[in-house]
Amino acid sequence: MKRVLFITSLLFFIVATASAQLKLERKTPPPEMETLNFLIGKWTMVEDQWYDAQGNPLKIERAKNLSDTQKKPFEIAPIMGGLYLEGGADGDMVRSYFFYQPKEKKYFHIAIDFMGAMSLMTGEWQGKKLVLTDIKPQVHPEKGSIMWRRIFFDIKESGYSYHYEASLDEGKTWQLRGQQSMQKSH
Repeated sequence: MKRVLFITSLLFFIVATASAQLKLERKTPPPEMETLNFLIGKWTMVEDQWYDAQGNPLKIERAKNLSDTQKKPFEIAPIMGGLYLEGGADGDMVRSYFFYQPKEKKYFHIAIDFMGAMSLMTGEWQGKKLVLTDIKPQVHPEKGSIMWRRIFFDIKESGYSYHYEASLDEGKTWQLRGQQSMQKSH
């Protein structure tokens, strides 16, 4: 009985001590996160154009083909010191998280799409454009190694646009592969 009491007391002491040490301070996001405030809000895609390797438009302009009832707005909201997005249209669900890492002085974007594919990008502001690039090339069985770059531009209160560019030579050259424009939903 003494042994059970001793072990219980010891366990209680360890848990109490650990709990006191693990109290997390509520930190405010770094000031650099404010530069991503343009992303906060409810958005609807108004342009969605993709291109093949030769620069020819592909026939998957989802946004223009969707009726107003099918256009599904998504929301980007502040959470845990970053910005969280969950949304997509008709099966193209994506979840992503934007944050700033002060130690590295870089922005990060993690995305997971409806098929479970994950993308991890990092980058910085270059003038009035936010440029995010894959941390490492993605390997595709048919295409080989490919890197993606996402460039946010034409940023206004009412909306923003971004390009997707692809590189087959680990970032030496880039080719436009997609352009999307977002409009603030009401």
